[in-house]
Amino acid sequence: DRYMQGLGEAILESMKSVKAAVARLADFRGASEDMVSSTRSDIMEMYKRCSKSENRADEILREALKEIMSKSDAKDIIKYKEIYEGLETVTDKCVDAMDIISDISLRYTYHTKK
Repeated sequence: DRYMQGLGEAILESMKSVKAAVARLADFRGASEDMVSSTRSDIMEMYKRCSKSENRADEILREALKEIMSKSDAKDIIKYKEIYEGLETVTDKCVDAMDIISDISLRYTYHTKK
């Protein structure tokens, strides 16, 4: 359905941001202060994109739950609610991963300036 499709797209965008940010972490090794700053800036941009995708997934989840609650079949309500929430949780985990990546990049930035 369109909600699962939308959640899938949000997951894909979130995962792309995480993958790109992980790849950029390697750029910190032996980097100059300017390069570290540039890499940190790029990672923060990826973080923003990931957060935006997660927010979009939250909106889709709210819309989906609103629609399924109007159905009369309790089995369908429970089934779809679990599916939608499970898909949305993936985007939450991507933001959690980006939190860690952001912390790592901040530590590299701090240690480079010492």
